[in-house]
Amino acid sequence: MLTDELRVRTLSITEDLLTQGDLRVVGELFALICRNHEPFRSSVEVNRMKRWVVTLRMVFLSLVAIIEDEVVEGNWVTHRQMFDETHMVALRSVPPCGRRATWTLIALLHARADGKFAEKWCIGDELGLLRQLGAASTAALGLP
Repeated sequence: MLTDELRVRTLSITEDLLTQGDLRVVGELFALICRNHEPFRSSVEVNRMKRWVVTLRMVFLSLVAIIEDEVVEGNWVTHRQMFDETHMVALRSVPPCGRRATWTLIALLHARADGKFAEKWCIGDELGLLRQLGAASTAALGLP
């Protein structure tokens, strides 16, 4: 798959799936089973990914995702995304606060020959997000 084609596909993840909530693109962009190398998760089925996006967009009603940096090499894509949102629904044990928050996620995606992403690694600034929502204070964490 060409570099430009992979860039278009990752842009679709960010704009169509995450920002617009268009779940139809999940099957077009990801393999039926996408191996997930994040802690505590080993694989993500397409339907589970759709549920995650629905939940994310429900909790953060005004979610906007933007690719800030991206590197494409062969069939690998690495990008840094920035999320901007307003917390409107409880997130795990964090009650809704109506605050606007931004956080960053770095993702590494591996595409098959057909262009569908079959593996992914992601790490996000969850602590920074929780601090903005008032769920984690610097004093409680022993930070300056």
